[in-house]
Amino acid sequence: MRTLEQVRERFDKSLTEDTFLNFRIEVLGAYLADKLEDPTKVLPLTEEAVKAELLDYLDFAFGKAINHRGISASRSIQKLSTWAWILDLDDLVAFAEDDKNYPQYGVPILKKFAEHFEIEMPEAILDWPDGKPCVPNCDEGCGLPDNLNLVDMLPEVLDINTSPENSDGT
Repeated sequence: MRTLEQVRERFDKSLTEDTFLNFRIEVLGAYLADKLEDPTKVLPLTEEAVKAELLDYLDFAFGKAINHRGISASRSIQKLSTWAWILDLDDLVAFAEDDKNYPQYGVPILKKFAEHFEIEMPEAILDWPDGKPCVPNCDEGCGLPDNLNLVDMLPEVLDINTSPENSDGT
């Protein structure tokens, strides 16, 4: 379990990070009375209290994934990762912060959290970590086609001509 001083240091560091939509500070700041508008609402920095916050939010995060809510799902993963960091669960943090585990609105990450805390995942997303969509041919991004190759798609997505006659960059 991280100390209050470690939480403060991470909060201060997070303020200077150039991270789009840095939601980590919301989680960390809740444990620092001097960072809250109402210091009486500071959360206790105990393993039980932090775990309770994480588990409550995990349920919320499942809903964001099920409803294909991109930014909200990403925010959920960042917050869950921060609570895991506070609890000193570095393996879980590393898994959550590895972008390759984020497809399908972070469901593989949510599954890892559910397994770690021994809770059941909602039935609606049980197959998602295996790359199966919510419904066949879902166009919302929850399924991964078997033939997906992001490296081959990159030039097309970026509109780059990769033919040999243009190898000099022209």
